[in-house]
Amino acid sequence: MAGISYIPVLVPGRGEELGRINKPAVIVRIRPSGSTAHDAGVPAILGRAMLDSGATMSVVPLWAIRKLGIPVRKESMRTMYSVSGKLKVHEVRVGLDMQYGSRRLDLGVIKAVAPNTAWSRDPNSRRPFLLGLAGFFDRFDVCISHAKKMFWLGKVGEWPGERRF
Repeated sequence: MAGISYIPVLVPGRGEELGRINKPAVIVRIRPSGSTAHDAGVPAILGRAMLDSGATMSVVPLWAIRKLGIPVRKESMRTMYSVSGKLKVHEVRVGLDMQYGSRRLDLGVIKAVAPNTAWSRDPNSRRPFLLGLAGFFDRFDVCISHAKKMFWLGKVGEWPGERRF
């Protein structure tokens, strides 16, 4: 079991804010897909990522992709429909590590999208990364205890296996 934190997220309404809810989040390290968690000197970005099983895709901001030196090609762009509406996104593959204290778990390479939006291009944006169905929940079994602020993570098929993070 590992500790999780919570990120307050605005709940939009019709022309007004309905309030905030807290979403579970973990510390992640995003790196180029050709590297491993233990490669020294590889560029990486440390940040918080919301765990959102309602999100279709995992999301990494475009500024992070560019900072890591991952090529963004026109042919990787596609249209995606989300709660936010219609978005132009780049499909990307990134290496992902999950941090917990001094421990780091290499989750391998995941498929994600990088939205071509103003907030996604802005390195000063405080929006977290997002771990959604494609790229995360389709590869891992996750059990979140909101009351204990803990979660269990295992590869698909290990539930409730003995290997725990």
